[in-house]
Amino acid sequence: MPAARRCSPAARWKFSPDTVTTPTVSSGGHLTIEGIVLGAEVSSGGSVTVSAGGELNVLSGEIIGGVKVLSGGLEVVASSGTANATTVSSGGTLELLGGATASGTTILSGGTLEIGPAYSLNHDVVSSGVTLEVASGGVATNTTVRSGGTLDLLGGATDDHPTIRSGGTLVVSSGYVLSDFAVGSGVTLEVASGGIAIGVTVSSGGTADVLFGGLMSGSTVDSGGNEIVSSGAAISGAAINGGLLELSGLGTAGTSTITFDGGGTLQLDAPSTPFNYDMLVAGFNAPQDVIDFTTVSFAHATKSFVEAEGSTSSGTLTVSDGQNAVSVLLVGNYSAASFTLKKESGGTGTLVVDPPPAPDTSPIGLATAPHV
Repeated sequence: MPAARRCSPAARWKFSPDTVTTPTVSSGGHLTIEGIVLGAEVSSGGSVTVSAGGELNVLSGEIIGGVKVLSGGLEVVASSGTANATTVSSGGTLELLGGATASGTTILSGGTLEIGPAYSLNHDVVSSGVTLEVASGGVATNTTVRSGGTLDLLGGATDDHPTIRSGGTLVVSSGYVLSDFAVGSGVTLEVASGGIAIGVTVSSGGTADVLFGGLMSGSTVDSGGNEIVSSGAAISGAAINGGLLELSGLGTAGTSTITFDGGGTLQLDAPSTPFNYDMLVAGFNAPQDVIDFTTVSFAHATKSFVEAEGSTSSGTLTVSDGQNAVSVLLVGNYSAASFTLKKESGGTGTLVVDPPPAPDTSPIGLATAPHV
């Protein structure tokens, strides 16, 4: 390991890509880090920049000020280390471990503040373009995420009473389990690979994106809400209460049940045909209930329904245009005549609805009062 180095006045030093221990930056000197630097002594008037691939570790007992963390750079402040007036540019990261001290920090748009094991952050405000990442062992309490800001929760993180304002984003990353969260108007919930969300309610104007490798279980999509399940993502059970639930590409609901509970749309973006969905669809019995077969052209669409063997209470609905055929399992008493096909508004796909029986319009006999 190289010995400690000194950046003399008016000199500009670049340490890369080896590991350097405790360089000294004198007044007027400048240190650019592209490798790993363990500790540093920065005199008044000295400066440090952490470039792409570089890492500055502020060790216990050290006080470093004015560090600039550029895209791809990382500054880690250990227990009893102090970082003053750090500026984190887009793509850069400042990581604070338990017992660290940071003051006068500026996180520019695109920058990330990460809190690690045993570090607690209370009443933090995440501004537009900034990401607050709570890693395993980190604790964030009463966080407010403004429009354009992002709160990212990793496995082992603790998050208490966050407020996500309209335009803000909450990310559930690998290992974190989010329960009973309400996605408000203008808010985006992203369930990333390895993340799990249980019992989420997507309210009007809210959006839940289940990304590749993510899992959403037991969600409810209210009127005006949107839940989008990307290719490679999964859900386990959902209730559509006036909102939109979209299975995109190879997004799947497995063999769980999707229930219509007050209108809404189940959008099926089947990736190839013939394609058979394995989930059960229940409660499809009101004119406000819609299944959107986006890959089946309405111009040539036909429908068929085959009852399950030995059952009159479930069967398979297939919608085909001669080239694309998509099937879904329905729970209920149906026949092919039960369903009406309609054209997508502004699209070429096929909508399927199950209108109620036509009212009886036969004349009703009226008794004629006898003449007196």
